[in-house]
Amino acid sequence: MLCKYRYNLVIKDPKQWVLRKVSMSKHSRKIEKERRKQILRVRIITSLVVMVIFLALGTAGIWWIGSQTAAVSELEPLPLLVSVEEARGLYDEGALLIDVRAEEEFQAAHIPESLSLPLEQLEDQLEFIPSSLDIVVVCRSGNRSAEGRDILLDAGFPRVASMDGGIVDWAEAGYPLEGGDF
Repeated sequence: MLCKYRYNLVIKDPKQWVLRKVSMSKHSRKIEKERRKQILRVRIITSLVVMVIFLALGTAGIWWIGSQTAAVSELEPLPLLVSVEEARGLYDEGALLIDVRAEEEFQAAHIPESLSLPLEQLEDQLEFIPSSLDIVVVCRSGNRSAEGRDILLDAGFPRVASMDGGIVDWAEAGYPLEGGDF
């Protein structure tokens, strides 16, 4: 509802001001009503434009995510068992190495930048493992890593392999290790 009055701010000097109640004529009220309608139209149009942009970007985002998922799923799976040399190649290309040995074994010696997830804890930590990376599971000699690989494959990870020979063959090949002897 429009008021019959409006208030004008009258400044007499910088330290003194007064609100003056001014009666609005019928014509002034009509102009004020039209101005408010125009403001409302602008707000509605702005809201619609923002929603259209949001929906367009949202659709593009969904399309992009779908295309990325399709790209990952189109990759061939890794072989179930890879040699130490193949594992080193994957490691150099950015694959995630997951060491499933006990924490004490990991502390004794491990491959640099490998992730320690003991086999007993692997299933509980699946949500923290990125599924977009190639994964090579490592243990001391290759037995536990095969179990870890199977857990990850059963959980839906697309590209997982077990390193044959484990950290023993890795060290014999002269590849880097952190820590002491195992």
